[in-house]
Amino acid sequence: MHWGTRRVGGRLAGTAGVVVLVRQKLPLEQLPPARRIPDHVLVIHNGARFRVGVDVQARLAGAAHTGEFNVGNRTGLRVEDRPGTLGGLITLSTGVHGITAGHVAGAKKLAATAVLDGEAHPAGSVESVVMNSSLDLARVGPLPADTARLAAGPRARFRDPHIGDVNTRVQVLRLAEPGGAVTFVSDVGISASLLYPDGKHHDLTGLTAVSPGVTQGGDSGAAVIDYEGTVLGFVVGGGSDRTYILPAQKGIDAL
Repeated sequence: MHWGTRRVGGRLAGTAGVVVLVRQKLPLEQLPPARRIPDHVLVIHNGARFRVGVDVQARLAGAAHTGEFNVGNRTGLRVEDRPGTLGGLITLSTGVHGITAGHVAGAKKLAATAVLDGEAHPAGSVESVVMNSSLDLARVGPLPADTARLAAGPRARFRDPHIGDVNTRVQVLRLAEPGGAVTFVSDVGISASLLYPDGKHHDLTGLTAVSPGVTQGGDSGAAVIDYEGTVLGFVVGGGSDRTYILPAQKGIDAL
């Protein structure tokens, strides 16, 4: 169970809620009352009551979120002339695959290169790119064993940020700072207009903002972790006052 994006007809609906993942989703009439999950929950925050929708989703066979996940070990990623960061590695039945920002990856089948300590290592090709009004993430790979071994940082869990994360300390695992750049969650579920490498502004919804801004060019795709080391999201843009991140669970589920 996590805070994520609801689906309608199997497609992302763009609205947030409590997502419950199950191995098999059955029609309501086939379940006894005691096993039925309610369609909403009541959330109390700062004395105010909110009715929050609940969405039951079946785990997708072979989907990225079913595999072991590691944060990236200060590894850059380059596709054509676009530099970015390898934010994480996920292990699937087809091998180890990398996660980065969609605008870094560009398009499927392009060759990807991991950069560690200034040395280039093959990282397979772009396998999946999801870029729309609420998503900007990509998967590359499969990574050769030597590249995966060098690029893998600690094993980690991932989730989407929620309102309770506001004002909490997080670390952006950018390449230029070995221990990660410290900043704080300032907003959850907001929209922003981001300037991409193609020179155009792209509007994204459902982002989380951290302040002050701590990223520069080449940090897109970097993982952002909370005090427990859980990945909250991946960098997709920012400026001097804010860095914007795409929620981790939402993004990985869509790949």
